[in-house]
Amino acid sequence: MITARVYSYVIIEDNPVMQKGLAYILRRFDNLVLKGQYYNIESAREPLTKIQPDLILLDIILTGLSGDKGCAQLKKDLFKPPKVIAYTNSSFHSKDLIKWGFDGYVHKNEPVETLISVIQDVLEGSSGFGASRDISPTKDNYSYNTSKAPREFQIMAMAVMGKTNKEIGDLLHISIETVKKSRQNFKTKANLRDKSIYGIREYLEKEHGYTFRPTGSIKADEEGS
Repeated sequence: MITARVYSYVIIEDNPVMQKGLAYILRRFDNLVLKGQYYNIESAREPLTKIQPDLILLDIILTGLSGDKGCAQLKKDLFKPPKVIAYTNSSFHSKDLIKWGFDGYVHKNEPVETLISVIQDVLEGSSGFGASRDISPTKDNYSYNTSKAPREFQIMAMAVMGKTNKEIGDLLHISIETVKKSRQNFKTKANLRDKSIYGIREYLEKEHGYTFRPTGSIKADEEGS
């Protein structure tokens, strides 16, 4: 349970997979009611004046008006300013996020438990910047034990972290076709009921010991090595 009372929320996210994943994660909570999903701030502004949500999960890197410039405007548009959590693949310092009007921050590579914790803190009036690590942008740092982790797992871990097929191919020095085939092989072998990015991430975390961090992904048994 997030909190005792019922809260309405909307998602502003230009990645349809992320939209679907967020909604899937949060539907388990009866007191969180999804009222809308939008791909950019411009399309959300007018509907939000009617919805008047309690919470907005807002990506920062968006087409059109970006989240850092649009957060304060969204709050200004509504009669009762909602809580706004930055849910993004980019890393920012909390002082900047607070300046832009955000009430909390979660990096997309953080565990699902962190997202839930931040939402609960924000809705209860506490700071939403403590649970998610506060770091400045850094170069992605991938570390894999290839003797233990099948290539399909490496590729899917990178996909979960938002890498494109081309980026994965470049990092692993393989062709795009090999990346695509490996991703399909993974889904076939894993026999997942939920084949979304969040379903794959949960599988890698629970079944194979992966942890996902803003600076890269490392198998849990590699830490400290």
